[in-house]
Amino acid sequence: FVLFWGLTIFAAGIFLMRGYQLLKLLALGRETKKQGSLIKQIILAIGHMIVQECQFKNIRKKDRAGIGHLFMVWGFLLFVTYYFFFIVIAFGFGIAETMEHNAIYAVYCWVMDIAAPFVFIGALWGIIRRYFFLPKRLEGQRTWEALVILITVLLHPITHVGKIATQIAADSAPVGFGIASPPLSAALSNLYTNPATVEGWHTFWFWSHWGFVLLVLAIIGYTRYLHVPAAIINDIMRSPKKGELSLIDLKDKKTFGTARVDNFTQKQLLDTYACVVCGYCQDVCPAANTGKPLNPRLIIRDIKSNLMTNGPLIQHKKEPVLPLIGGDKEGSIAEEALWACTTCWACMEVCPVYIEHVPKIIDMRRHLVQMQSKFPEELLNFFENIEQRSNPWGIAPADRAKWAADITTKPFEAGKTEYLFYVGCFGAFDARARQVTLAITRVLDAAGVSWGILGKDEKCCGDSLRRLGNEFIFDKMARENIKLFQDRGITKIITECPHCFTTLKNDYAQYGANFEVIHHTELFD
Repeated sequence: FVLFWGLTIFAAGIFLMRGYQLLKLLALGRETKKQGSLIKQIILAIGHMIVQECQFKNIRKKDRAGIGHLFMVWGFLLFVTYYFFFIVIAFGFGIAETMEHNAIYAVYCWVMDIAAPFVFIGALWGIIRRYFFLPKRLEGQRTWEALVILITVLLHPITHVGKIATQIAADSAPVGFGIASPPLSAALSNLYTNPATVEGWHTFWFWSHWGFVLLVLAIIGYTRYLHVPAAIINDIMRSPKKGELSLIDLKDKKTFGTARVDNFTQKQLLDTYACVVCGYCQDVCPAANTGKPLNPRLIIRDIKSNLMTNGPLIQHKKEPVLPLIGGDKEGSIAEEALWACTTCWACMEVCPVYIEHVPKIIDMRRHLVQMQSKFPEELLNFFENIEQRSNPWGIAPADRAKWAADITTKPFEAGKTEYLFYVGCFGAFDARARQVTLAITRVLDAAGVSWGILGKDEKCCGDSLRRLGNEFIFDKMARENIKLFQDRGITKIITECPHCFTTLKNDYAQYGANFEVIHHTELFD
């Protein structure tokens, strides 16, 4: 009894102490405002964990690793239930005779007997894949940490079945309740035919099993096991709008961009705890797949490394020793990697634990653009053209409606016109895209849709500015466009470009705009 609680409290103490340290580091970030119902999100997060929605979406013909993970997670949930009721409460409080000598315990031993082989298979599968048939997304991940985690998972079902087998050999619970003994444990009980040694073997298997449980509890905060609690909290705290970018606040210079790890929000730092280093993000990243210096997995790793290095210093009001951007060590992110991102959001679509990579990259770009004026040379003319002439090529604004020179178009009139056809820069100026623009107008006319244009008064929506980190100019353009639309009485907008669609529908909504925005393909459908 003393040994049990002594070891359990010791392991729990390590877990709680490390948890407190990690929470203090998390608190260095800017406060995250939770959106939506907290209770609803907690229920959804628990449901996601049980169903393992995150794994089902990534199970593909070429990579079925998620199946092994399903085995381990579902088994883990069953094992945790067993630990709480039949070890912590039953053994810890000396009431095992009461809690184990009934049909409920016998049935649950059957459940565990079925689950144990699947957990074993899942862990063995993980070891074989990682150390013999390594997929590209796990390159560089044959680490001792990964091996320790997989081995501890592998040993859990072995030691559990050994414990139950010795109980059956001693003719103890789960035997004797009118229910057949669990088949796997019953078969292994034949190894313990000597009554004189059964108790010793039971003691060995019990303490081996509980010892591994306590080892895992103690190392959670120091290893990738951390993703288990962190991913659940991350699911609870995530925004209902995936990847929503923050607005600039002229009264808070931290919103001008992220130059230090404490400039990130607490939710963004929590992302780094939740990362399980599965590599799915790099597997789908177009930059990583074409040899660019960007790897989304390493972005998250470097932010976490930076937090672990600089966090304690920042807590004691000292200057960071490891730069977040531009260094050449782990914990620093190369500027080239930040500019290689296409902001396609593919990494965020496949991430099983709801990490948002792209907003972090854009926040760091904001710092480079707005605070240091450091960006690729090609962007200088681009930024100037957008700001001065409201299009990427610097073409005169008066030419924006030239695409319609040979057709009859009407300006949007409030109360008379239903839809504004927002053409966008590409549809207005690019020679090939103009053909698409004209085709759209023909379909609209044939369908009898009431539509109009702004002509030379139309301005760029600012999508590229925002994704490239020039948030100040985007903010200015967004407010001007919203005012223009409201002054003209515009409530419904058809877009040609998917980028314009996303910006007008989602980004402008952050400013309180409430336009009905539809992409032309949706309207035609």
